[in-house]
Amino acid sequence: SVDRVETSHSAESCMEEALLRLNWDNAYAGGTVNLSSVTCTIGITGTGNTRTVTVSSLLNGGTYSYTADVTLSPFAVIEWSY
Repeated sequence: SVDRVETSHSAESCMEEALLRLNWDNAYAGGTVNLSSVTCTIGITGTGNTRTVTVSSLLNGGTYSYTADVTLSPFAVIEWSY
């Protein structure tokens, strides 16, 4: 459905935003991002050089989530899943 595609694309955009913010600031802890009619929640866990970033987007009652494992130095995405 269109809502599912929009929710998926929004979750991907939010993941990209979360990765940019984490790359700029290794202490970034996540939060809420609003994109158009979609709200995304970003959660970041982990210690040392690794983090797990989880993003969920919500639109019209539907949720779509992505998870990425990253290293901070050098900054790299190790795995990205949904």
